[in-house]
Amino acid sequence: MTGRARDEHGSGTGLVSMAIAVVALVALVGVVVGSLVMAREQVALSADQAALSAARAQAMGEDACATAAEIARANGTELVSCDLVADLDAFVVTVTVSMELGTSWPGLPRRVEVTASAGRT
Repeated sequence: MTGRARDEHGSGTGLVSMAIAVVALVALVGVVVGSLVMAREQVALSADQAALSAARAQAMGEDACATAAEIARANGTELVSCDLVADLDAFVVTVTVSMELGTSWPGLPRRVEVTASAGRT
């Protein structure tokens, strides 16, 4: 029995190391996915604010797309496009904003882009 006990001495170290590696990998994936979700929410909020501000500017006779660009920039995002469709009394402003992610992982997007619309119909 003594010989067998010596052969198994330290065999748990490998298992514990593997368990720690798996937990670290799961934590890393959680952090990456969480940061992507947070970035998308930040860009969505910026797009909503830019679209609403652009619609307000249009209603007041101001330049809707210039206002959208200003709001997007103030929120740390970039205005990708701004489209205004208007007729007599109704209009819709559609803006697309994006933000470059700080880190890049293979298979994951480098930028997050969101489109939002607002107006008076």
